[in-house]
Amino acid sequence: MKRSEIKSIVLLSISSIVLIINIFFKQFINEYSVIIFLGIIFALTFFLLGFEKARLMQKRSVLTTIFTFTISFTIIIYGAGLLIGFAKSPYSLSFIGIVKNVLPLLITIGLSELLRYNFIKKNEKSKLILLLTIILFTLIDVTLMMHLYHLSKVAQIIEMITVVVVPSVAKNYVLCDMAKKYGYESSMIYQVITNIGLYILPVVPSYGPYLDSVFNFLQPLAVWFIINLIYQKTETDDVREKHLLSKVITGIFIMLIVLIIVLYSNLFRYWIAVIGSGSMSPTIEVGDAIIIDKSYQKHLDKLKKGDILVFQIHNIMYTHRITDIKQENGTYSIFTKGDRKGQAQDTWTVTNDDVVGVVKMKIPFIGKPSVWLNQIMEGRRNGKE
Repeated sequence: MKRSEIKSIVLLSISSIVLIINIFFKQFINEYSVIIFLGIIFALTFFLLGFEKARLMQKRSVLTTIFTFTISFTIIIYGAGLLIGFAKSPYSLSFIGIVKNVLPLLITIGLSELLRYNFIKKNEKSKLILLLTIILFTLIDVTLMMHLYHLSKVAQIIEMITVVVVPSVAKNYVLCDMAKKYGYESSMIYQVITNIGLYILPVVPSYGPYLDSVFNFLQPLAVWFIINLIYQKTETDDVREKHLLSKVITGIFIMLIVLIIVLYSNLFRYWIAVIGSGSMSPTIEVGDAIIIDKSYQKHLDKLKKGDILVFQIHNIMYTHRITDIKQENGTYSIFTKGDRKGQAQDTWTVTNDDVVGVVKMKIPFIGKPSVWLNQIMEGRRNGKE
């Protein structure tokens, strides 16, 4: 292992540990002091590693292509807001307000992409450096967004992972690859175009956090795929086959991630939820995930005895089996009971407005981490009380 690689590993590891401590405990690094944090790391890397000069043929052509496709996708995302709606920008659009917001953004992007480029370019063949660099910049994204979330609540942690962490990992992988192949200017261009609109435009698309996360996940991958397609070097057939297999696997993984985000968002017909109690055992166990068809909210006439119903009573979600249905003048009275041996008939009656949907599929065990995390958080809260 080269000296530069060892030094890079140490710097990346220490920086990541500091950010993790900050996120979960002290919170002494915020959206403004992150500039100082990045400046210190950059100064250390420049002193310990020097700075790798970019040597890139067709530089102007590559940067123009990256600019064109990045801004095209950004316009498409903003244009799609015409179908869903826009929200007013939360930032001041006065000259002073724009300067006050845009200047820290540009400094943060500049330091981040110079730092990213130096780590990656100095250690081009090291997968460990690539992984640690992605982790570091994902943690920086989390640091910049964590003021919107309460890490003491499991639902908030899951939302942050879905909305912030997953898109950030995709974005930072793409930016690392772009920086390595096309120089730090390429990743800077991408970052500026995709981030600056929030601070200089009067409105932003009102997709909600989950659709935003889908767009934020797909946009960098789409730009990356097109740029690599245009500028990919000629390879032997064997290497091409391996690259094709890698792309197929990556494509499947991307589709699965997008599917999970869409299901978890609760914005569409199907919704995924995790079972936290054993009232439906052995049919559905604690930690199993269920896929819920919400179309039954508008088609209660399709409900039948024996269906596993998801419903809400006093803002608490239940998943129990229908034992009987009565209907009079469009008003439904639905009686339910859990499958667990010895479970008594539910004391309440489910009505039209209580219905969430019907369970269509069970996925065993995948919700276990969420249940464990919830138990840990509950234990911490009870300990404080």
